[in-house]
Amino acid sequence: MKNLILFFSFFQSYITFAQSVTIDPSNTATNIIDAKSTNQGITVPKMTTIQKGAIANKVEGMLVYDTDLKSFSYWIPNITVPNSGTWQNLSSAGGGANTWNTAGSDISNANGGNVGIGTSIPNAKLEINSGVLNKSGLRLTQLKYSSNGLPISKFADAPNPRGIVFDNFGNAYVSNFTDNKITKIFPNGFSIVFYENTVANPLLSGPHDLSIYNNKLYISNFQSGTIVEMLLSQNIYGGYSSISIYASGFNNPTGLTFDGSGNLFVVNWGNGNLSKISSTGIITQNFGTGLSGAFGCVYNNGNNKIYIANNYVNEIAEIDGLLGGAKTTFKPAINYCTGLTINDVGDMFVTQFNLNKVIKIKDNIISDYVNTDQPWGICLNANEKIFVVNNSLEQVSVVQDAPNEQLFVDSNGDIFKRSSNEAETHYLGESFGGGKIFLSCPEIS
Repeated sequence: MKNLILFFSFFQSYITFAQSVTIDPSNTATNIIDAKSTNQGITVPKMTTIQKGAIANKVEGMLVYDTDLKSFSYWIPNITVPNSGTWQNLSSAGGGANTWNTAGSDISNANGGNVGIGTSIPNAKLEINSGVLNKSGLRLTQLKYSSNGLPISKFADAPNPRGIVFDNFGNAYVSNFTDNKITKIFPNGFSIVFYENTVANPLLSGPHDLSIYNNKLYISNFQSGTIVEMLLSQNIYGGYSSISIYASGFNNPTGLTFDGSGNLFVVNWGNGNLSKISSTGIITQNFGTGLSGAFGCVYNNGNNKIYIANNYVNEIAEIDGLLGGAKTTFKPAINYCTGLTINDVGDMFVTQFNLNKVIKIKDNIISDYVNTDQPWGICLNANEKIFVVNNSLEQVSVVQDAPNEQLFVDSNGDIFKRSSNEAETHYLGESFGGGKIFLSCPEIS
């Protein structure tokens, strides 16, 4: 009799249980419970936010439904602090602050802080830090187009990059320092291995900086102390017709730059000076004593000055390209400088590697230009667009020169803008549709 009672008790429990959950032995999947129904659902414990927070002995993955937030919540423990963690909400039909809500084809967020697209550290109500905006309707209270007013986006991959230079066809060449290769990047961002060492012709040894003169590509070999010359083909998709050692006898050469007469200047990182090379590949002068850990350099044909990223001294050094002599300090306190370039109007752009940014020097005034991860080499293409080599990201990024402005719409629907270097705002006009305006931003090409 006792066994019969136990049997019926188990059978009754199984029937009650089977009305909502099926234990299916034929199911070979890894789930142990397979709930099947076309007209019923599953509910989890429902409670308020306070009740949820008061649960003792919470375990990872615990799931409840928060009736205040109208959201499922699951527990994520803090692995470094015992008995602590956070509830993560899955959805928020009630308009939670940290989630996106939909209403028809619209999407909104009740977050009271900043929102970033393409950045995890937004500095304005809406900050867009990458991509292209063309005639995008935006309802503004405060819009900042990007960090420091400039969008910067990935142009192409480049393994272990150091230097970068452009030819007349808009192709970029990037030195791959540890791989002993040169990457060629076409104007559309498609990249190929342009040159790599062979057993018969191992000419690259720690390729660092690059420069182009008279359709020839010059490469500084940091480890072997040589300069390589490559004669480039005369079309956009071409390769090279010859490669050879152009000059030798350098001490860990880094930066390369040409003057208007075809003289090549080479920064010797190892012994802290600058070498001048004639058009026949002969070292004619060594000058510029006082350099220390110097990397990139650039020749300014406007004043015949050579500017050098004097990294260990944290300065931009200056040397007379005609007279030579010792270096002087052009700009002090430029920490972690590695690369620099000058545009047609004399503005200088300098990469600060460990500070993750590029600065601009205009009329002797220094300003932050754009934030980007571990920038090393930097150059301008024929259209004066700035390209930066990102060492840690192993890529080349392109900077779109856009105004550093914030836009505001007041309660009357009037639009104002304010540049970061201005204290006042400027009236732009009335908005359309109570604050909805259309922005036409330049594309990155």
